[in-house]
Amino acid sequence: ERTPKYTAEELYSEKLMFHGPRFQGVFSLDRLGEDGVLGQLEALPSTELFRNQTKPLLITDPFLLDAAGQLIGYWPLEYLETDFVVFPIGLSELRLYGPKPNLSERFRCHVRIRKVTSKRLRADVDILGSDNTVRMCLIGWENWRFYCTSQLYSFWRHPKDLSLSVSWDSLRSKFPLPESFEYYRLDMPEPAQFILKDPWVYLLLNGVEREAWRNLKGPEAHQAKWLIGRWVAKDAVRMFLRKHHDIGLYPADIEIAK
Repeated sequence: ERTPKYTAEELYSEKLMFHGPRFQGVFSLDRLGEDGVLGQLEALPSTELFRNQTKPLLITDPFLLDAAGQLIGYWPLEYLETDFVVFPIGLSELRLYGPKPNLSERFRCHVRIRKVTSKRLRADVDILGSDNTVRMCLIGWENWRFYCTSQLYSFWRHPKDLSLSVSWDSLRSKFPLPESFEYYRLDMPEPAQFILKDPWVYLLLNGVEREAWRNLKGPEAHQAKWLIGRWVAKDAVRMFLRKHHDIGLYPADIEIAK
C-alpha cells in the first residue's frame, strides 16, 4: 500500500479523467495498492442536471456513483502497462443504505479490485459516511479495457501539445531544400481499427472531414488507413507551424483537402 502518484486535483487538471466540473466528485486520492484504492468522494449539486427541473427526484446520486467509477478507473492507470483506459459496462448489484447524500457531504470510498483479465476489470466498492456507516455498496462493477498505450493516452490528454508521429529522417535527404518541409511517419499496430471509434474520429477530424469519413466504402482496414494518413499529415502541418511560427493547433483545426 502506498500514496498515489497523483492528487484528486491532478486527476482532473492533468486530464487523467475527462470529466468536467459537474462530475468532478473525487475529493481525495488517499492510498493505493495491488488490490484496490482508497479515497474520498464529495456529493455534487444536481440542480442543473436537467434543463427544466432544478430539484429532480432521484433514487440515488448519479454523481456519487460516477465518482466511485472514477476511483476504479484510476487504479489501472498505475498498475496496468497497456489497455489501462476503462469504461463501465455493467454492475451486478447496487445496495443503498440511509438517506441520499447532502450537498458537499463527503464519503470514504473503498475500492477492491476483484479480477483483471485481458479485456475486463471487475471491482467491488463500499461508500461510507462520516460516521463510518456504510451508505452504498456497488457489487460486481465491471469495466471494459480499451486498447491504449502510454503514448496514445498522453496524446489523448494533450492533443494540442503532443504528436504521435515521429520524424522521418531517412526521407529528409531525398528532397530538395529539406529544411523547408517536415517529414513524419506514424507507426500504428495491426489492426488499427480502434481509431475508428467516435472519440478518435472527433479528436482528429473537423466536420467536413467527418462527413467524408462517414461516406467511405470498403473494409475497416481501408477506413483506418485513410484516417491514419490524415492524422500524420496533420501532425506534419502542426509541427511545421509550431517550429516556424510558434502556432499550436489541435488536429481538428486543420483540414486536409481531398
